[in-house]
Amino acid sequence: MVSTKLYFRTTCVHIICSLIVAGNATWLVQKSTYGGIKHQYAQLASTIQFLTFVGWASFVISGAETFVFLSGLWNYFIFDDNVRWYFIGHVAYMWIFNIFWLAAAASLSNSIPGNCSLIDECGKVKSLAAFAWITLIVFAAASCMLGYQWIFGGNIQIRPQDPVLPTTNPEANTSAINNTTSSNASKINQVASSNVSTVASRQTGSGLKRVPTVTSKTLTTSAAPSTSSLIERLCIQCSKVESADGSVYCGADCILQVRAGAPRMMVLPAAHYMFRAISDFFSQTWLHNTTKPVIQYIYVIVSKEENDKMYRGYREGVESVGKFREQGLKDGNEQFRWHGTSRECKVGDPGNNGLCESISCATCNIIRHSYDIDRFGPRWGRFGKGIYTSATSSKSNDYTTNNQESNWTALLLNSVLIGRGFETKENHETLLQPPEGYDSVLGVPGETLNYDETVVYRNDAIRPAYLVVYLTPTTQEIEEAGGEIQE
Repeated sequence: MVSTKLYFRTTCVHIICSLIVAGNATWLVQKSTYGGIKHQYAQLASTIQFLTFVGWASFVISGAETFVFLSGLWNYFIFDDNVRWYFIGHVAYMWIFNIFWLAAAASLSNSIPGNCSLIDECGKVKSLAAFAWITLIVFAAASCMLGYQWIFGGNIQIRPQDPVLPTTNPEANTSAINNTTSSNASKINQVASSNVSTVASRQTGSGLKRVPTVTSKTLTTSAAPSTSSLIERLCIQCSKVESADGSVYCGADCILQVRAGAPRMMVLPAAHYMFRAISDFFSQTWLHNTTKPVIQYIYVIVSKEENDKMYRGYREGVESVGKFREQGLKDGNEQFRWHGTSRECKVGDPGNNGLCESISCATCNIIRHSYDIDRFGPRWGRFGKGIYTSATSSKSNDYTTNNQESNWTALLLNSVLIGRGFETKENHETLLQPPEGYDSVLGVPGETLNYDETVVYRNDAIRPAYLVVYLTPTTQEIEEAGGEIQE
């Protein structure tokens, strides 16, 4: 694995060396004795001039790129659809300037032997040649790191295999960070990469869609890019340090800072590997025969400590009974499910990531307080009074509504404690809790359903994790695709 820290440290050393070379070369050019150098040895004079250009150009370009990335300005103009072209241009710049540095260093070194007596400030010229070689070596090292992942990123393992899906629960992220340095790290990663779904994939008729298996592996392996993973793992809080495996945060300090502002939403940068993972997961689980939207924005939801504490407590209880970890599943058979609901404000729209105060805005209330069964109204649904989610993104999309005019649709991706799921193809409209011995109800496509449903009957069995936002397909696009809304 090529470390983000190592790459940026190497780049910073290159920037410093470029500044030293550019400064010394500029000093020699402006020094009065430079006229003597030019008269005595024209090749050396031309080389120093060229080295001045290469040094300042490298300092400005690499310095500007580093500043834009570390300052967070990167997120405003580098998106998922153009990040590939940025890396192509960046790799081209690095290798072109490697050639420039090699030519300048070699020419300068070749000019010194046997001619030192003809050169004023020969010691300065020797120092300039030495720093030129050092800069070339450092720049070449950084180029090789990037080129290594550019060439082999899609074929070899850059990132540890199947890292745990980052959660928005700081407590969980603290555990993930500690686990990566403990002696049990390999065991935890093996468990986390196992299949966490017990819902069988079915297709019982020509009009039914296959239910996707929702696993942490589905989300993480699809995120592995073919371009680079050097910068896509940075902590979303500080944007300076690489996040720990299984987390979107780098350590305890950033976790505490995030928790202090809860409830809140944080923008997930389009270049982050989790943005790509969730986008791929959304696309793969869009099973309706309609236009498939492309996610434009993803927000990480940070819940209040009291809400997460209830969720963790219930998860421990479900795990203590079901022993899902021993079966290679996540604690409490935790899985990820979509949920569509109404939106009274424009939270999630471009430039609108603040939560409104309206008690009738279901989206903001879920983000702010999590789910509440008692707020679901008198219409309980085919499986009774519960909280309904689905592994099929297009099914949950059918339940989203905007109470204000907006071209955007917001959909919630949630952590759900399925535990032992009761699978059924029949309606059970009077259920207030799962059948005895079960923790949830799993609606299986078949007799009454075309797409899956997952229902839990406790508020502490589900937590919102991400809000994804995409352009709403127009009626014309749906009709052209021959789509229709199905349950």
